[in-house]
Amino acid sequence: MDEVNFSWKDLTVITDSGLMCRRRARPVLKNVSGYANKGELLAIMGPSSAGKSTLLNALAFQNLNGLQITSGERYANGMLMNPTGMTSISGYIPQFDLFIGTLTVREHLTFLSNLRIGGQVSQEDKRIRVETVMNELGLTKCADVLIGVRGRVKGISGGEMRRLAFASEVLADTPLLLCDEPTSGLDSWMAENVVEQMRIMCDKGKTIICVIHQPSSDVFTMFDRVLLMVEGRNAFMGTIKEANDFFDKIGYPCPSNFNPADHFIYKLSMQPKLEDEYLGRVQYICDEYENSRYGKFVSAEIENHIENREELFHNVGFNFSELKPYKSPWDQQFRAVLWRSWHSVTKEPLIAKIRILEVIVLALIVGAIFFGQENNQEGVISINGALFWVTMNQTFSNYSSVLNVFCNEIPVFIREHFSGMYRTDVYFLAKQIADLPLFVITPVLFMAIYYYMVNLNNEIDRFLMAILINVMIVQTASAIGIFMSCICPNLPVALAIGPTIFIPLMNFGGFFQNEGTIPSYLIWIRYISLYYYGNEAFNINQWSGVTNITCDSDRHESRLFKPLTAIIDPYHAIRRDPAACAETGEEVLDFYHFHKNNLWFDIIMLAILSLSFRILAFLALLNKARRRTK
Repeated sequence: MDEVNFSWKDLTVITDSGLMCRRRARPVLKNVSGYANKGELLAIMGPSSAGKSTLLNALAFQNLNGLQITSGERYANGMLMNPTGMTSISGYIPQFDLFIGTLTVREHLTFLSNLRIGGQVSQEDKRIRVETVMNELGLTKCADVLIGVRGRVKGISGGEMRRLAFASEVLADTPLLLCDEPTSGLDSWMAENVVEQMRIMCDKGKTIICVIHQPSSDVFTMFDRVLLMVEGRNAFMGTIKEANDFFDKIGYPCPSNFNPADHFIYKLSMQPKLEDEYLGRVQYICDEYENSRYGKFVSAEIENHIENREELFHNVGFNFSELKPYKSPWDQQFRAVLWRSWHSVTKEPLIAKIRILEVIVLALIVGAIFFGQENNQEGVISINGALFWVTMNQTFSNYSSVLNVFCNEIPVFIREHFSGMYRTDVYFLAKQIADLPLFVITPVLFMAIYYYMVNLNNEIDRFLMAILINVMIVQTASAIGIFMSCICPNLPVALAIGPTIFIPLMNFGGFFQNEGTIPSYLIWIRYISLYYYGNEAFNINQWSGVTNITCDSDRHESRLFKPLTAIIDPYHAIRRDPAACAETGEEVLDFYHFHKNNLWFDIIMLAILSLSFRILAFLALLNKARRRTK
């Protein structure tokens, strides 16, 4: 549909108190109604905490975490709307910019053009559209500059980033555009330029509703109508001339040579130490508006849109069976998201350069610590420690590496998914494929350095098997990181929970505590511990078939002088030094209760854990991406 008349009726939003909170729900919006006709530019204005952004989010079915809509409906051309319908006909610019900072401005807009313009448009036409939008919004000079990541990657300025957010939605050319403070962070000239672009689009038939904070008088005159809000209520809705007449009639005339926008906001704002006077004034203004001809006209116009939609709009509204939330087919979505995910991996310093450097440095340092171990009694203990250290290090480092990137990308995914750009399964699958090479290269690189420095079993097939084991450990750790990213609200929480999960699992890895000493009621934890499977696989690969472990006879004879505890516990000596006089690898494995036939079983179990956590992560991401229907 090319043109949209949009309206909303009696929207009431309250804070969601939740099951664990005893505080009463607080109203945020109170029976708010309004409309914007095709080709109109509507400004939503009001003081802080008036409910402006909440109203815009409620209209767009977005960003309502912690809030609950208890009543009210949205209509497009008189037809009741749902999330799928809103995604199909509207664009949404949130108050805070969210981008993949390792892309350039042109790359970002090209990515969007492949998803939001549609599969029927040629690549050349999309390229022309991208260049046109950049030129209109003054982004040509920074077209090939990285967007940037605060604190890590230097990029474009805050004003350019705000214009890019606006350009991202302009590119899609939807008939309805919802903007939350599109001029925030811009200087007066650029703010006027952005509103002028919105004015031009409205003159071509687009409907735009935007929240704006204290516009200049020149910008204010570009709006067709204004919706003033205070304390979650409508204070006025109508043209600028009607707003002046209304405030003059109720005793608050706008002084001559004064910006009407500043005057309205001033009268709706609370002055210090005058709260009672403020509450009385805004209640008076809101009540006067509801009873005025302006308030009654808005209500009547909304009812007219609904009841006479066929006559007014020459159709019955939307055929919901034909509405699709995504402009591009699955394969085109997948190619575009995979392209961006790969660029993000190769350009993000925390993923590529620093991660590879970290692997090399750690392998060299720890390899030097365990350097040149021999197959003797002391060497057995050191080698087992070196093997367990690999499992422990690869788990923590890859877990945190995933969190630092995936947690920061999820808000971008949520926004783009709600904008109808791509499906959840497309994003998840593309992300896994793009990340896979790095999570294979780094464990291979680590083991290639570390393995021969420690002087582990030097048979080539053992070396290759150690690489495979390490790759599977890394895949499992990264899967857990992805899962935690999807269920935790933010990065600090995910980082804090990680040790709580890994440390108990580590205790069942067979190094800190022998399997034979684990209480029977806790033994089940071993079967979900990647440390157990990884450590057992490494030990089997190292010691299976080894028969040349030397034994120091003098050291063994010194065991005749046993401490008192050894008289009580005849196994004390071997528990204290399990490698004492172990002459074969099978003896080492027997002591740790590792079974030499379990090598492939351990590798398969690591693969199952990796797959299981990824499935759980996908289900958690699906739940996060589920849009509210109210």
